[in-house]
Amino acid sequence: MNLFIKTYGCKANQYDSQLLLENLLQDGYKLTGFKDADMVVVNTCCVTAKAEKEARSFIRKAAEEGKDVWVTGCATKRDGFVERLGNNVKVLSTFPFKKKTIRYFFNHTRAFVKIENGCENFCAYCVVPFVRGKVKSRDEDEIVEEVEALVSNGYKEIVLTGIDTGAYGRDTGRDIIGLMERLKGIDGLKRVRLSSIEVFYLTDGLCDYLFSNELFCPHLHIPLQSGSDRILKLMGRRYTFAEYLKRIEYIKKKDREGRFTFTTDMMVGFPYEEDDDFDMSLRAIEEVSFLKVHIFRYSKREGTPAFT
Repeated sequence: MNLFIKTYGCKANQYDSQLLLENLLQDGYKLTGFKDADMVVVNTCCVTAKAEKEARSFIRKAAEEGKDVWVTGCATKRDGFVERLGNNVKVLSTFPFKKKTIRYFFNHTRAFVKIENGCENFCAYCVVPFVRGKVKSRDEDEIVEEVEALVSNGYKEIVLTGIDTGAYGRDTGRDIIGLMERLKGIDGLKRVRLSSIEVFYLTDGLCDYLFSNELFCPHLHIPLQSGSDRILKLMGRRYTFAEYLKRIEYIKKKDREGRFTFTTDMMVGFPYEEDDDFDMSLRAIEEVSFLKVHIFRYSKREGTPAFT
């Protein structure tokens, strides 16, 4: 049977789709384009209303064209999402497959490796903790085995990713430092990146380790969301801008060669944000001197504190 997979959302979703793909290929499916596909799997995202809307539109299109449509991902756990899709769409709520690790990452020169699932931060605007659940770290041996397989298939650079990447090991007593130490021993691995990581996970110990690890790519994506302490508090972000800046300055002081770069996420239009708050965000961007800023509008998500 010919198969097409459509993925919306984050790097963790892209990893999940790759794992799903390799299992289906192992079971005899053939990957094709949308036009020639008999079966279409849509891996959904619910971070924003726009992402949900785009996924629903694509699912309906596939169903109207007579495809065997299966849906999975975060949006399927939202009330009413599946019911609005019609009776011809089936839900793949779990990955009941034998294969637990990937060996390839199609259409990418670097491979994403998911190290944990779940988030317990419960930011006021975010629905993810409600659909992804508590932090669940992958077994360290399994991660190492997966990276070894990817490297043996030509992937020299990997990106450690998750829903809340910095929380890795919270539930198992392990941590990112221990994991990266084991990855250092993999022959042929040239570079390791960390996906988005919250600033409160960047302890002195972790920062010092990243400087000492020659495999680590000197780039960190650290979401800020706002430069206003008032808005950060309303968002439930657990830090002030001064505390965020202190972590950045710690890294910059150690980085005498200027190798490290920083990128971030900034939200605009959060409830009760005023012009002064917006101006503080602009000044924060200038003060940190980010290499790149991903700016996005607040999206109302039913069930979150900010929705009301």
